[in-house]
Parts: sequence; structure tokens; C-alpha cells
Amino acid sequence: MLMPTLLIGIIVALTMIGALVTYRDTFHPAVLMGPMIGFLYFYAPLILQFNNGFFGYLTEQHVMRAQWIHLAGVLSICLGLVVGPLHLRSSGGGAVEAVKQYDSKTLLKSSFLFAGLGVLSFVYGIQNVGGWTEAYGSAYGGGWIDSGWLRDLVLLCIPALMLFTLGQGDRPVSRRQLILVALPMMSPFLIHGLIGARRGPTFMAFAGAAMVFYMARRRRPQLPTLFIGGGLLGFLMLFLVNNRNSIYWGSNFESNIDVEEETSAYLRPNEGNDFIYGAGLVIVNDVLEDYNWGTTYVTTLLVRPIPKSIWPTKYEDAAAFFNRPILTQNLGVDITKFRNVLGWTASIGAAPGIVGDMWREFWWGMVFPLFGIGWFYGHAWSRATRHGGGWVPIYCLAASLSLYLVMQTLEAMLYRFLFGVVPMLVVLRLAEKRAKQNEEKPDPAPSESEAAAPALLTASNS
Repeated sequence: MLMPTLLIGIIVALTMIGALVTYRDTFHPAVLMGPMIGFLYFYAPLILQFNNGFFGYLTEQHVMRAQWIHLAGVLSICLGLVVGPLHLRSSGGGAVEAVKQYDSKTLLKSSFLFAGLGVLSFVYGIQNVGGWTEAYGSAYGGGWIDSGWLRDLVLLCIPALMLFTLGQGDRPVSRRQLILVALPMMSPFLIHGLIGARRGPTFMAFAGAAMVFYMARRRRPQLPTLFIGGGLLGFLMLFLVNNRNSIYWGSNFESNIDVEEETSAYLRPNEGNDFIYGAGLVIVNDVLEDYNWGTTYVTTLLVRPIPKSIWPTKYEDAAAFFNRPILTQNLGVDITKFRNVLGWTASIGAAPGIVGDMWREFWWGMVFPLFGIGWFYGHAWSRATRHGGGWVPIYCLAASLSLYLVMQTLEAMLYRFLFGVVPMLVVLRLAEKRAKQNEEKPDPAPSESEAAAPALLTASNS
């Protein structure tokens, strides 16, 4: 496994270095996503092998095969990241070029509306399960609403912050202003991430707010600042994952929390280890030649949005129609087949990573959508950098969800992105239209006294 693993590390490192040298932008997607890709597909397997091996979960042949497949996927993503912004260089640099104007009032009103809906959804979810203690008084807690549409309204808090900063126009946004606005808007993700021990919401809150903070002030963090901040955020997420059974409201932190082994504990071989589960899923589908051929994403995009009140058995019916396992059970992984091939079953809630997810769906055809994902991130960054305007919140939203994409699945990132970007695009279109209307309005006609004044002045002078 050493050869493909080293090649993965080299490809990720060269992509990151090339992006920094070429564009000198620490918010380039290769710089943001590279450490996550390298951690999952380079660092994790090396540490697992160096420490204790894979303890019977995977054989050496399994890991070798999985790593060659991972290599193809990582190379496809990195190529997309490189190709996506190429038009930026050919068009003569990365200077901001505002091509659209937006009505600030529309953006600001919409941002507060989105934030209000998101916070209300979060509070209602807590009250719906009996209050704060019932929601977060046990490990891995949180509120709940039966309606997925109402439950997911909390996701509007991220685009709310981004629309607020865009609504400031050319006025510089002060640090105090951003903090006073960001804390209330990000509070659902901060609470759910830190007290509910969720790495995804924690990353969304800190990464999203940090990107908005810098991009709203037309600045970028220095490379040491980015790596130190990213390292601390990574440490925090590992800490939450390893101690999620001990983190809850009322927990005795002194006796329950282990601060010393956060990294090593995360990389111990077990059924919930991200690399072991992802590599295992690759092997299971490779051995059985059993692939979903995109049905997971069809279900996510077309079936999931339909309310259960209209179609109560939507997931069961979709699974029967596509002859696949039901999506709500470990994202459609067939537990029986998994156990028959490897002799063990992954923990509930485990995620395979983006390459394992794509391999399960498309076999070697995964290289095309993985290239497309990289291209989208590179293209969105270049648009945000050169044109600014609405592309800035779109890229910030996609970047804040990149942890879900790399470490979990496209499905985990895609529905969150669409839930936030679609209403945001509607608002941006409306704000652009109103800005044009304001520009086209004729100056108000002068009153009779105002119209007469120049005549009187002329007459007097004569």
C-alpha cells in the first residue's frame, strides 16, 4: 500500500503548492480541501499501518486495492481543481471586477429573514423534544422536527451571514460588526456542533464565518495563520469525535473528557474509522461488482424533497423501484453483503469519504463526477475572486460544506448546498433586478417654485 499512498500525498501536496505559487490566494479550494483529502487518504492509512495494522478489518491486499482506487479518485479531484480556474489566468489575472450591482436593502432584509427562520427552526426543534435538557442532556443530542423542510431551515443561517456581508456593498465591514452579526446567525451551528459533538456543524460555523470575515474585508489570511487556524479547528473536530459519548449538557468534563489521545483515538482501527469503512466499502463493491449507478443521487434530488405527509413511503418505494437498499439505513449500504465479504459491519452513521461514495455509485466512471466536483470548486473560486458579487457567497457556502464532501459523501454536501444556494440565488436575482430598476428611475420632476427659481434669477440679472 505504500506506493499508491505516497503518490496520493505527492499529488495533493503538488496541487496545493501549485495553487499557492500560481494564484497566491490562501482561499483557493486546493488549499482548503487539500489537507482534508491528504488526511483521509494519505495520513490516516500510514498511521494505521505504522501503529497496529488494520487488526483483521482489512488485509494488505484489500488496502492496496483500495488505495489504487483512491489514487484515481484523488487525481481526478485535483485535476478538476487545476482546470476549473484556468480561464482566470488566460483573462489576465485575479483582480476583482464587479459586473453586477445588487440592491443592499433587499440583501439585508433577506439575510435577517433567513437568519430568523433558521434560528426559529433550531429553537422549535429543541422545544419539540421537551426542552434544552432533553435535547442536549445526553451524548450526541439535539432537537428534532418530523418535517424535513422545517428541520432543515436551520441551514439558511449560513447564506444569511453571506447575504448580510454582500449587502454592505462597498462599505468596509468592521470586525465588531461581523462578530455581533455572526454570533447570533451561527449560534445554531455552534451549539449543535460543540454541545452535540458534531464535526460538520462545527466546521460550517467556524470556516464559514472566517471566510466571510476575510472576504468581506477583501483580505486573505497569511499562510501561517491559515494553517494554525485550520490545525486548531481540526484538533477541535477530532476532540469532539473522540469524546462525543462524554460531551453533553451537564457532563462532568473533569472525569469524562480525555484531552490527551484525541488524534490517536480517532485513528485506531474500529468499525467506525473513516478510512477503514471507506476502504471496506470500496472492496465490497469491487468484489461483488455491485454498483448503484447514480440511484442514490436521483433519490436525494428527486425523492427526498417530497414531504412525507404527501408520500409517506417514499424511501421504501424508491428502494424497491431501483432494487437497492433503503437510503435511510446507513446511506443505502447493504449490511448483509458487507458482512458476507468482510465479516464485519460498519458503525451506524459511519461515512465512506467522497472517493468510496463515488466508487459505490459509478465504478471507474467515478473519475468524471470527481473531476467535475474539483472543476466546480475551482471555477466558483475564480469567479468569486475575479467578479465578486454573488459568486462570493456561493463559493463561501460551497467551501464551508467541503468537510461533508471530502469526509462523508456528495449526498451529505449536495442537499445542504442546494437548500442554501437556491433561495440565495433567488434573492440575488431579485436584488439585481431592483438595483437596475433604481438606476432606471428618472429624477423626480421639480416643483413649480423650483422650476420658477431659475427664471426669476435670469430676469433679475438682466
